[in-house]
Amino acid sequence: MRSYLAEQLQLSGTDQDAIYVRNINAQVKAFDHLFFNIRIFLWGISICILLNGVIGVSNMMLLTVNERTQELGIRKVLGASAKETLVMIMSESIFISLTAGIVGMLGGIGAIHVLNSLLGYIDPSQNLIMSNLVFRSSVAIAALLLLVIAGAVAGILPAKRAMAILPIKALSVA
Repeated sequence: MRSYLAEQLQLSGTDQDAIYVRNINAQVKAFDHLFFNIRIFLWGISICILLNGVIGVSNMMLLTVNERTQELGIRKVLGASAKETLVMIMSESIFISLTAGIVGMLGGIGAIHVLNSLLGYIDPSQNLIMSNLVFRSSVAIAALLLLVIAGAVAGILPAKRAMAILPIKALSVA
């Protein structure tokens, strides 16, 4: 391109300063690299937040098991199996995680609607990058599935602790 322009403008083809040719491929690659790194950073933050939630739910369930030691001991005396105790604690943990996820998702959907209404006041002829935010149900279903798995993982340790409670020790605490 430089040699063609130099010939048309009757300039020296070897003079690099006479004609400046800008190649935006390098800039596009740099921006792609930047956004790739931002995406990795956001994934890392998301994983840390999810782990924080798992630890929080697990601690809450451990506290619940400690407070309900007598109840769990009475259940065992009345014939509750270890599997029933496991299902009870795991289902509570999954329920807590799923409820928090649904509340958060509803808040996100509300924020999307508010932002879309605010973006509607901006002049549409400006060709903004962020002109309309979209809620994807496939992402929501995947997120809720991930929360169910995270809730199950968070309930493993408390469920094991609940299954290990001996009825005689649980009832002697009273």
